[in-house]
Amino acid sequence: DKAIDFYNKALAIDLKVLGDQHPKVATYYNNLGSAWTSKGDYDKAIAFYNKALAIALKVLGEQHPYTKIVADNLFSIRQQQIDN
Repeated sequence: DKAIDFYNKALAIDLKVLGDQHPKVATYYNNLGSAWTSKGDYDKAIAFYNKALAIALKVLGEQHPYTKIVADNLFSIRQQQIDN
């Protein structure tokens, strides 16, 4: 819960300073996805991973290693959701 609070605070700051299409913002969305996955809330995790992936695709491109990491995270959580 503390991690989610800190990620949300940092995200709010970076959204103001960097804007909503910055790779660092995508990183916070990805981290929030991981945190929500750890808590078992797959719907929230997927929502954050989708936000991270949209930014990564737009800013970094489909072949960038970070984009692939986020896409893998999203695929993994969808698999977990199906399995549960």
